[in-house]
Amino acid sequence: MSGKITGEEALKNLVEGNLRFAYDHSLYPRNWGMKRQKLFKGQTPFAVIVGCSDSRVCPEIIFDANLGDLFVIRTAGHVMDGSVLGSMQFAVKHLKVPLIVVLGHSGCGAVEAAINRAKEVQSLKKLIKSIHHSIKSYLREKRPDMDQVIEEHTKHDAEDLKKRWSFFLPYIQRGDLRVIAAHYEMSTGLVKFFDHKKQRHELPEGEREQVCGI
Repeated sequence: MSGKITGEEALKNLVEGNLRFAYDHSLYPRNWGMKRQKLFKGQTPFAVIVGCSDSRVCPEIIFDANLGDLFVIRTAGHVMDGSVLGSMQFAVKHLKVPLIVVLGHSGCGAVEAAINRAKEVQSLKKLIKSIHHSIKSYLREKRPDMDQVIEEHTKHDAEDLKKRWSFFLPYIQRGDLRVIAAHYEMSTGLVKFFDHKKQRHELPEGEREQVCGI
Protein backbone atom coordinates (compact mmCIF):
# COMPACT_ATOMS: atom_id res chain seq x y z
CA MET A 1 0.00 0.00 0.00
CA SER A 2 1.63 3.25 -1.12
CA GLY A 3 0.67 6.89 -0.80
CA LYS A 4 -0.89 8.71 2.15
CA ILE A 5 -4.47 7.74 2.95
CA THR A 6 -6.91 8.85 5.64
CA GLY A 7 -8.15 6.83 8.57
CA GLU A 8 -11.57 6.54 6.90
CA GLU A 9 -10.01 5.17 3.71
CA ALA A 10 -7.94 2.72 5.75
CA LEU A 11 -11.06 1.54 7.55
CA LYS A 12 -12.86 1.08 4.21
CA ASN A 13 -9.99 -1.14 3.06
CA LEU A 14 -10.42 -3.32 6.16
CA VAL A 15 -14.21 -3.55 5.83
CA GLU A 16 -14.03 -4.60 2.18
CA GLY A 17 -11.15 -7.01 2.79
CA ASN A 18 -13.07 -8.70 5.58
CA LEU A 19 -16.12 -9.07 3.33
CA ARG A 20 -13.97 -10.75 0.69
CA PHE A 21 -12.62 -13.14 3.32
CA ALA A 22 -16.04 -13.92 4.84
CA TYR A 23 -17.55 -14.65 1.42
CA ASP A 24 -14.59 -16.73 0.17
CA HIS A 25 -13.41 -14.27 -2.47
CA SER A 26 -9.98 -13.41 -1.06
CA LEU A 27 -7.55 -11.74 -3.44
CA TYR A 28 -4.41 -12.83 -1.59
CA PRO A 29 -2.00 -14.56 -1.49
CA ARG A 30 -0.79 -13.71 -4.94
CA ASN A 31 2.46 -12.45 -6.44
CA TRP A 32 4.29 -12.75 -3.12
CA GLY A 33 7.70 -12.59 -4.77
CA MET A 34 6.96 -9.39 -6.66
CA LYS A 35 5.39 -7.76 -3.60
CA ARG A 36 8.29 -8.80 -1.39
CA GLN A 37 10.77 -7.11 -3.72
CA LYS A 38 8.75 -3.88 -3.64
CA LEU A 39 8.86 -3.87 0.18
CA PHE A 40 12.58 -4.50 0.41
CA LYS A 41 13.44 -0.83 1.01
CA GLY A 42 10.60 0.06 3.37
CA GLN A 43 7.02 -0.37 4.52
CA THR A 44 3.89 1.78 4.34
CA PRO A 45 1.13 -0.08 6.22
CA PHE A 46 -2.28 1.58 6.22
CA ALA A 47 -3.45 0.28 9.63
CA VAL A 48 -2.22 -0.98 12.98
CA ILE A 49 -4.08 -4.03 14.22
CA VAL A 50 -3.73 -4.73 17.94
CA GLY A 51 -5.18 -8.19 18.33
CA CYS A 52 -5.17 -11.43 20.27
CA SER A 53 -2.53 -14.13 19.94
CA ASP A 54 -5.22 -16.74 19.26
CA SER A 55 -4.04 -18.85 16.31
CA ARG A 56 -7.50 -18.66 14.71
CA VAL A 57 -7.45 -14.88 14.46
CA CYS A 58 -4.85 -13.82 11.89
CA PRO A 59 -5.48 -10.19 10.85
CA GLU A 60 -3.69 -10.45 7.50
CA ILE A 61 -6.05 -13.26 6.51
CA ILE A 62 -9.36 -12.06 7.92
CA PHE A 63 -8.83 -8.63 6.32
CA ASP A 64 -7.57 -10.18 3.07
CA ALA A 65 -4.47 -7.99 3.26
CA ASN A 66 -1.24 -8.18 1.30
CA LEU A 67 2.35 -8.13 2.55
CA GLY A 68 3.11 -4.70 4.01
CA ASP A 69 -0.52 -3.61 4.39
CA LEU A 70 -0.93 -4.12 8.14
CA PHE A 71 1.27 -3.39 11.15
CA VAL A 72 0.19 -6.23 13.44
CA ILE A 73 0.75 -6.47 17.20
CA ARG A 74 -0.62 -9.52 19.00
CA THR A 75 -0.81 -10.47 22.68
CA ALA A 76 -3.17 -12.75 24.59
CA GLY A 77 -6.42 -10.82 25.03
CA HIS A 78 -4.78 -7.86 23.20
CA VAL A 79 -3.36 -6.79 26.58
CA MET A 80 -1.32 -3.61 26.16
CA ASP A 81 2.00 -3.28 27.93
CA GLY A 82 4.91 -0.92 27.32
CA SER A 83 6.19 -2.88 24.33
CA VAL A 84 2.79 -2.84 22.64
CA LEU A 85 2.36 0.89 23.23
CA GLY A 86 5.88 1.57 21.99
CA SER A 87 5.21 -0.42 18.82
CA MET A 88 2.03 1.57 18.16
CA GLN A 89 3.86 4.83 18.74
CA PHE A 90 6.52 3.78 16.24
CA ALA A 91 3.88 2.98 13.63
CA VAL A 92 2.05 6.29 14.11
CA LYS A 93 5.10 8.55 14.35
CA HIS A 94 7.50 6.98 11.87
CA LEU A 95 5.25 5.05 9.48
CA LYS A 96 2.43 7.65 9.52
CA VAL A 97 -0.24 4.98 9.97
CA PRO A 98 -3.67 6.70 10.11
CA LEU A 99 -5.70 3.97 11.81
CA ILE A 100 -5.40 1.79 14.93
CA VAL A 101 -7.88 -1.07 15.34
CA VAL A 102 -8.14 -2.95 18.63
CA LEU A 103 -9.43 -6.32 17.49
CA GLY A 104 -11.22 -8.69 19.86
CA HIS A 105 -12.84 -11.97 18.91
CA SER A 106 -15.49 -14.47 19.94
CA GLY A 107 -14.38 -17.23 22.27
CA CYS A 108 -11.37 -15.31 23.63
CA GLY A 109 -9.68 -17.66 26.10
CA ALA A 110 -7.79 -14.89 27.86
CA VAL A 111 -10.95 -12.96 28.71
CA GLU A 112 -12.73 -16.16 29.74
CA ALA A 113 -9.83 -16.98 32.08
CA ALA A 114 -10.08 -13.49 33.55
CA ILE A 115 -13.82 -13.66 34.13
CA ASN A 116 -13.47 -17.12 35.71
CA ARG A 117 -10.60 -15.87 37.90
CA ALA A 118 -8.37 -18.68 36.73
CA LYS A 119 -5.45 -19.64 38.96
CA GLU A 120 -2.34 -19.34 36.84
CA VAL A 121 1.41 -18.92 37.10
CA GLN A 122 2.66 -15.45 37.98
CA SER A 123 3.19 -14.17 34.43
CA LEU A 124 -0.35 -15.15 33.43
CA LYS A 125 -1.73 -13.62 36.64
CA LYS A 126 -0.39 -10.26 35.45
CA LEU A 127 -2.14 -10.68 32.12
CA ILE A 128 -5.43 -11.61 33.78
CA LYS A 129 -5.14 -8.67 36.16
CA SER A 130 -4.77 -6.35 33.18
CA ILE A 131 -7.99 -7.71 31.68
CA HIS A 132 -9.79 -7.39 35.04
CA HIS A 133 -9.28 -3.63 34.84
CA SER A 134 -11.48 -3.42 31.75
CA ILE A 135 -14.22 -5.87 32.79
CA LYS A 136 -14.51 -5.19 36.52
CA SER A 137 -18.24 -4.47 36.31
CA TYR A 138 -18.80 -8.06 35.14
CA LEU A 139 -16.73 -9.74 37.86
CA ARG A 140 -19.62 -9.53 40.32
CA GLU A 141 -21.99 -11.42 38.01
CA LYS A 142 -22.35 -15.19 38.38
CA ARG A 143 -22.94 -15.92 34.71
CA PRO A 144 -22.10 -12.90 32.59
CA ASP A 145 -22.71 -12.92 28.85
CA MET A 146 -19.23 -13.73 27.53
CA ASP A 147 -19.83 -12.02 24.19
CA GLN A 148 -20.68 -8.80 26.04
CA VAL A 149 -17.65 -9.16 28.32
CA ILE A 150 -15.29 -9.67 25.39
CA GLU A 151 -16.71 -6.71 23.48
CA GLU A 152 -16.53 -4.50 26.58
CA HIS A 153 -12.86 -5.41 27.04
CA THR A 154 -12.09 -4.48 23.44
CA LYS A 155 -13.99 -1.19 23.61
CA HIS A 156 -12.30 -0.30 26.88
CA ASP A 157 -8.83 -0.85 25.45
CA ALA A 158 -9.62 1.33 22.42
CA GLU A 159 -11.01 4.12 24.62
CA ASP A 160 -7.93 3.89 26.84
CA LEU A 161 -5.72 4.58 23.86
CA LYS A 162 -7.73 7.67 22.95
CA LYS A 163 -8.12 9.12 26.43
CA ARG A 164 -5.34 7.90 28.73
CA TRP A 165 -2.27 7.85 26.51
CA SER A 166 -1.31 11.44 25.74
CA PHE A 167 1.02 10.48 22.88
CA PHE A 168 -1.88 9.73 20.55
CA LEU A 169 -4.06 12.74 21.39
CA PRO A 170 -2.39 15.33 19.11
CA TYR A 171 -2.62 12.94 16.13
CA ILE A 172 -6.29 12.28 16.85
CA GLN A 173 -7.09 15.96 17.33
CA ARG A 174 -5.41 16.88 14.03
CA GLY A 175 -7.38 14.19 12.23
CA ASP A 176 -4.23 12.22 11.41
CA LEU A 177 -5.27 9.16 13.43
CA ARG A 178 -8.41 7.16 14.16
CA VAL A 179 -8.62 4.60 16.97
CA ILE A 180 -11.53 2.15 16.96
CA ALA A 181 -12.59 -1.16 18.47
CA ALA A 182 -13.64 -4.16 16.41
CA HIS A 183 -14.88 -7.69 17.05
CA TYR A 184 -14.24 -10.77 14.89
CA GLU A 185 -16.98 -13.40 14.96
CA MET A 186 -15.32 -16.70 14.16
CA SER A 187 -18.55 -18.47 13.21
CA THR A 188 -19.28 -16.05 10.36
CA GLY A 189 -15.86 -14.65 9.50
CA LEU A 190 -17.22 -11.09 9.80
CA VAL A 191 -15.69 -8.19 11.70
CA LYS A 192 -17.88 -5.61 13.41
CA PHE A 193 -16.45 -2.10 13.87
CA PHE A 194 -18.11 -0.51 16.88
CA ASP A 195 -18.08 3.14 15.89
CA HIS A 196 -18.24 2.69 12.14
CA LYS A 197 -21.81 3.64 11.18
CA LYS A 198 -21.51 2.26 7.67
CA GLN A 199 -20.46 -1.20 8.77
CA ARG A 200 -21.90 -3.81 6.39
CA HIS A 201 -22.55 -7.39 7.49
CA GLU A 202 -24.11 -8.37 4.18
CA LEU A 203 -22.85 -7.48 0.74
CA PRO A 204 -24.91 -4.57 -0.67
CA GLU A 205 -26.98 -5.45 -3.71
CA GLY A 206 -25.04 -4.71 -6.88
CA GLU A 207 -21.66 -4.39 -5.11
CA ARG A 208 -20.69 -8.06 -4.77
CA GLU A 209 -18.54 -8.07 -7.90
CA GLN A 210 -16.85 -4.78 -7.03
CA VAL A 211 -16.04 -5.64 -3.41
CA CYS A 212 -15.09 -9.26 -3.94
CA GLY A 213 -13.21 -8.78 -7.18
CA ILE A 214 -15.21 -11.38 -9.09
